[in-house]
Amino acid sequence: MPWRRTWRSCTSWRRSTTGARCARPGPSSPGVPDLFRYNAALAIARRDSVIPVEGHYHAFTNRGPVGVVADIAPFNHPLLIASRNLAPTFASGCTTVVKPSELTPLTTLRLAEIFTEAGLPPGVFNVVTGVGAAAGKALSEHPGINKLVLTGGTEAGRSAGAAAARNFVRQTLELGGKTPVIVFDDYSVDQAVNYAAFGAFVGAGQTCVCAARHIVHRRVYDEFVEKLARKADGLVVGDPFDPRTQMGPVVSQRQRERILDYVRIGVAEGARLAAGGVVPPALSDSSGFYVRPTVLADVRPEMRVAREEVFGPFTVVLPFDTEEEAIAIANGSEYGLAAAVRTNDVARAHRVANALEAGIVWVNDHHRVDAASPWGGVKLSGIGREFGQEAFDGYFDTKAVMVNTSNAPFDWFDVSQTHARLN
Repeated sequence: MPWRRTWRSCTSWRRSTTGARCARPGPSSPGVPDLFRYNAALAIARRDSVIPVEGHYHAFTNRGPVGVVADIAPFNHPLLIASRNLAPTFASGCTTVVKPSELTPLTTLRLAEIFTEAGLPPGVFNVVTGVGAAAGKALSEHPGINKLVLTGGTEAGRSAGAAAARNFVRQTLELGGKTPVIVFDDYSVDQAVNYAAFGAFVGAGQTCVCAARHIVHRRVYDEFVEKLARKADGLVVGDPFDPRTQMGPVVSQRQRERILDYVRIGVAEGARLAAGGVVPPALSDSSGFYVRPTVLADVRPEMRVAREEVFGPFTVVLPFDTEEEAIAIANGSEYGLAAAVRTNDVARAHRVANALEAGIVWVNDHHRVDAASPWGGVKLSGIGREFGQEAFDGYFDTKAVMVNTSNAPFDWFDVSQTHARLN
């Protein structure tokens, strides 16, 4: 089949171009082919359940695809995030209509061309472009969809989710975040700083699991702030096509202004600007929307910069004294997508991970994703899970079948049979 040839060439391309990088240990996301391969394996290995019941009955379940999946995708990581939902959609036998972000539609349109070249039947993958308030709204409230999948801000999820709920559509929503990172004093400060810079500034911080709040033990707090500020100031910001560049621009002028506004808000609230918070002077006339990676120190939990999602290369640092205090600060948020812990104490790592109110917790790592590991949040960070068996199962309706294997005559209103049943 044509799609099989495309699949092989796609995986070969990945090995030849990214093999060395993927082989190197460290934080990463699954490659797009990994998502399709994993869900294809789930489809092949799928088993419906046989249910043991009393009497002369054979009971089992029969799962069928839910139908049409509306997929509203964000501007960040447009290929990866679209594919993490497309893979189980196709593997389950569903069809889909994808609405990409109006800021990054070209990736999804190119993907449609690739699927057509691969031999995907017409009507399985469909794309509608436009702004969220128009195209996204129309798609969410359409009575013909059976499942809504959305990755975006909490307000967008609330609006689309409410529209879809009118038709009792099942939903998977991955929404905002304000990821806390707890750094204990038994962990290497230098290593914690390296993870902090990666977690906060990779992708110019434009990810819902960005390391947004660093909650650092007071004994290493000053050292951590100083080294993180130095690390942030040393990052090379510039054109993504320049191999020397370590961080590119944010997505739009509007987003850059939002980040700079939060810098002003934080300073006005009493935070200390330790690094960044400005447009790089050498890039002020550039067509890209550049901003220096930003670190705000001496932040208090009640400040807006500690509570509200910024979505850019922007992180805050707060001190703590006890484990209980650190957990309370971390959980004192309306979001609960991801969290991280830095410690060499195994018991503490498990204890704190269990106490954190988040759908994803990393211990001595960040941004680590695997196609088999569930992904999603609690509280205002959304509902449902992507990746893993949990996501695959969410694309099916389950039908229970009960078969009477007895040939005994039945007449509920026959008095003699009723007497026999009672005795």
